Amino acid sequence: MSDYPVILVVLLGGLGTYLVRISFLFILGNRMISPLVENVLRYIPPAAFAALAVPAVIRPEGVIDIGADNLKLVAAVVALAIGIRTRSVMWVLVSGMVSLWTLTWFFGAAG
Repeated sequence: MSDYPVILVVLLGGLGTYLVRISFLFILGNRMISPLVENVLRYIPPAAFAALAVPAVIRPEGVIDIGADNLKLVAAVVALAIGIRTRSVMWVLVSGMVSLWTLTWFFGAAG
């Protein structure tokens, strides 16, 4: 089977995504956005990140695991505490990864 249909689907999907995203620049380009909408839009990136990260942390094996043996959950709690303390995305990422690597090194596979 040829790879051309797959490549075509990927390219058309990318083009469609690009057009949807750039359409907002043309639609809202010179208009002012209300403070309420601006406030709501600020929460979209953290919500999208949480939607991607939480299932990987809570269900590393496909089954909900909120025990202390879930090393990803322990590392996420460490990163959350650092995030609350520092309010810095960089420190959250660094502390989460370092704690996960350290826990994995001490206790074995992280799931």
